Amino acid sequence: MVRQSVWAELSGELAWPVNTITTTQVVEDTVSLLRAMGCEPQTRPSEAAPEGWTPAIAGRDLHKWKRKLRLSFGASDISLG
Repeated sequence: MVRQSVWAELSGELAWPVNTITTTQVVEDTVSLLRAMGCEPQTRPSEAAPEGWTPAIAGRDLHKWKRKLRLSFGASDISLG
């Protein structure tokens, strides 16, 4: 299910830098961002990380997306957590 996101919800989510070190944290941060964007995830990835993938890399990439969204809305930048 998808609904239109509201800046009041999205801005709060985008205010927090991503600092993930476990697969569970990456999943929770991603689900939280998707919900703020108006999506309701129906499934979650398993705890098994695919080969060549680390939570630190995924967290860094998620932080980049949040930063790009903030800047595209004209909000101030967030620092890396």
